[in-house]
Amino acid sequence: MSVVIEFIKQIFAVPFGFLLSTFYNMTGNYIWAIVLLTVVFKLCFLPGSIIQHKNALKLKRFNLKVGRIKELYADDENKIKRATEKIRAKANLKKGNMGCLSFIVQLVVLIGLFNAINTPLTNVLHVDSDTIHEMVTVMAENGEAIEEDNNKTEIIILKEIDNYKDTFVENNTLSEDALNEIIYFRNKFKFLGINLAYSPEIKTFNGLWAIPVMVLVVGIGSSLYTF
Repeated sequence: MSVVIEFIKQIFAVPFGFLLSTFYNMTGNYIWAIVLLTVVFKLCFLPGSIIQHKNALKLKRFNLKVGRIKELYADDENKIKRATEKIRAKANLKKGNMGCLSFIVQLVVLIGLFNAINTPLTNVLHVDSDTIHEMVTVMAENGEAIEEDNNKTEIIILKEIDNYKDTFVENNTLSEDALNEIIYFRNKFKFLGINLAYSPEIKTFNGLWAIPVMVLVVGIGSSLYTF
């Protein structure tokens, strides 16, 4: 399974990385680059989502009509069957019915999108893999044990880079210009003053909790609206 996921990540690394880099160059802010990429993602799948939603409504209406037919012809299975087939043909449920395909495709693309967003050093700043490996090694030698195949490796580097910037330069891991570029990028890794390189902690309630709370509120609101 992990091999499949890694393969999916590699497929979408180039196109999503290119879009992220383009949007970052346009806006100068990685968060707005992510927002624009999300808009593009949603627009691409909007037609499929509309078709899926219409088919769901058709199926719901079909089931309601079948329920009424069963009540009307409760003692005649043949009439129920004929009437049901007639309604099914009229409703044309099969036409454009994508079933779970749309969801599966979106899930696959989301895996690639998630990976692209979590690797900003590679996709936006175009830091090569050897340099990232050296940075991880230096951090490990100085007490920051992180795995290179960790999904958040580059995010952790951004978060902790202030603690190792002198060491990176002294060891020739990074030039001063490259270091300054990464720090500048990290300083733009904010949304409404919240540094998104950090994650909310249960023991500490701070501004980082605004994001999961907003997601929860929007999710509940969306579900209620859909209902």
